[in-house]
Amino acid sequence: MNQKQIIMKEQKYIIASEEAIKEIKKQNALILKAIEATMSSQDKVKTKASLKPTNELCKIFQVSRQTINNWRRRGLIQGYLVGGRYYFDLDEIIVHAKKLGLPG
Repeated sequence: MNQKQIIMKEQKYIIASEEAIKEIKKQNALILKAIEATMSSQDKVKTKASLKPTNELCKIFQVSRQTINNWRRRGLIQGYLVGGRYYFDLDEIIVHAKKLGLPG
């Protein structure tokens, strides 16, 4: 069973009034603001700039898509699932280059 199927099975649906939905959205916005407030502006830029999709990592490190997926499955690199696609922190991978068998 792949990860997408697992996620689909874990979703639960509730019935909520429009007022409840508005309140949930308001609370989520407050939580996001609080998280962003704890991050420095440099961290925000670095985070967005260093996340790369699988195909870019393949080009950078000259490895196959399967190799990237194997590293992720073995826990050698952290993948971030966004919209059904994995993204990876390039800075983190560079730090662990020797563990991955990469030059550097």
